[in-house]
Amino acid sequence: MSLEQRSTSDSRCHYCGDEIETDEWHPAVIDKDRDPKLFTFCEQSCKEQWQSNHE
Repeated sequence: MSLEQRSTSDSRCHYCGDEIETDEWHPAVIDKDRDPKLFTFCEQSCKEQWQSNHE
């Protein structure tokens, strides 16, 4: 599956699980440590919490 397919196939926040409106901009992180994946978040605070848990 391509990075583009992964990024659009999940409409939930990767930190809290809340649904994300896919027609609006939301924070995202690309995890390059393994197989590249795009993680999307409903808000900046979820992105920051996720990053602090994955450093």
